[in-house]
Amino acid sequence: MSGKLYWQLYDLCESEVPVDELVSCSPNNVIPSYVVGELSEYGSGYLQPGYASCYAGSFGCGYVVDGTKKPAVLINNYYFLLGGNNVSFRPHQQVPEYLKIKAGFTVQGRPYYIGTINIAGEELSGPVIDGVCYVYRHSMIFSDGVNYKVLAYKKE
Repeated sequence: MSGKLYWQLYDLCESEVPVDELVSCSPNNVIPSYVVGELSEYGSGYLQPGYASCYAGSFGCGYVVDGTKKPAVLINNYYFLLGGNNVSFRPHQQVPEYLKIKAGFTVQGRPYYIGTINIAGEELSGPVIDGVCYVYRHSMIFSDGVNYKVLAYKKE
């Protein structure tokens, strides 16, 4: 496994964002969306993964959920965007554990990963906790424990 993966904080009102260096939720999305992170008010100390959409070169709102029924966090001007290379989202059943990218731990000490769910034809990212991926979309929290993808290093 090689490649660099990093979180970078951007002030979207002032920063030019190099989207070619960011981790995309899917290259097939009609509206490009990228993996973002936000420190949760629920206190795990790790960035909670989610997504932000990019409309005509400008980022819109981003959404993060902590994997519970608690409300999603709306992110506006400041984003932690995930950058890097040599990674991709793949069906979770096809990825060995050692290639999955661990994003952090819950307050209960359970590891979580970054995954995507297909919602109405768009792959959107959120946390994978205990084998279930959670994504906030259209005022609802969607979950999928079967057909989600997980972010993983590519095999060399």
